Amino acid sequence: MDTNSDLSFISRAAFDQLVSEFLSSRKPKQQRKAIITQKDYDLIISILKNPKDMSNGTAKDRFWAKNNFYLHDLGTPHNPIIQLMEIKNAKERTDRVICPFQNLYNVLGKMHGSSQQHSGSKKTYEAVSRQYAYVPRSFVELYVAQCTQCCTRRNFPAPIIGKTIISKKFLQRVQIDLVSFEKYLDKEYHYIAHLRDHFSQFSWTCPLCTKEASEVSAFLFSVFTVFGPPCILQSDNGREFTVQVIYELVSLWKGVHIINGCPRHPQSQGLVENANKTLKNALSTWMEDNQQRDWSVGLPIVTYAMNIRHSRPTKYTPYELVFGQHPL
Repeated sequence: MDTNSDLSFISRAAFDQLVSEFLSSRKPKQQRKAIITQKDYDLIISILKNPKDMSNGTAKDRFWAKNNFYLHDLGTPHNPIIQLMEIKNAKERTDRVICPFQNLYNVLGKMHGSSQQHSGSKKTYEAVSRQYAYVPRSFVELYVAQCTQCCTRRNFPAPIIGKTIISKKFLQRVQIDLVSFEKYLDKEYHYIAHLRDHFSQFSWTCPLCTKEASEVSAFLFSVFTVFGPPCILQSDNGREFTVQVIYELVSLWKGVHIINGCPRHPQSQGLVENANKTLKNALSTWMEDNQQRDWSVGLPIVTYAMNIRHSRPTKYTPYELVFGQHPL
């Protein structure tokens, strides 16, 4: 069953045709290094389950299977769930699951749409390759290039000129901004509070009914009491960030400084302003894909997807920099 049939992805038939054309230009030996067919997948599992059975494949098949793959049981003795995993360099066992060619279409749909919220081919490939083995980059690029959501929402941001702000550790500087979502009425919610760590690019978000400082303060309090306060809280000069209630909140933690950006100059809030565009596009895409107008439901899902995307400047995901591990 194709899980992508209701989404704006390339059709299964069209994707298979593109992949077939790509593979036809490769020799059989090169094809086996690039992908695992369902036939090879079943053969490998049979060999690993019965390593002494000489009737399973050829000697080369058995050598290949035993030196490149291993079985991992996620279930119980009464309900085994067998996964085929990769062995790197014939020694090191990895936690990457082998993806048979026949499952590739659905895996790419899940990773590109649900997990990565229609990020580009590079970030989609990086996310896929962390979890799955035998997924060629060229197939990911073919898939993403045919995604109608990505084609219609492609951004061409103007370059920002200004002095670069450098942060050297988590929570050294965080930037906060309010994103208006009034054109998409969702019960009482009209705005999104978006807080972003400058070093890790980790985001926290919350739907707001108004732009009142009391709501913004409650959001900041919930973040600070779980993750800790930042050294610098940077915002624009909006009224909701300059009233006494915010300063009273920050005064609970000595050493926290509030810095206001220049009015009408979003460059001083460049990190969070750029992330706002990503957030709005991803949330709009989620609403279209799920046929929902309740964007507050999709907000935590989209925020999580942003936090597990690979970042080009840091070469890690924000999640990894904050928690020191890959998401499960």
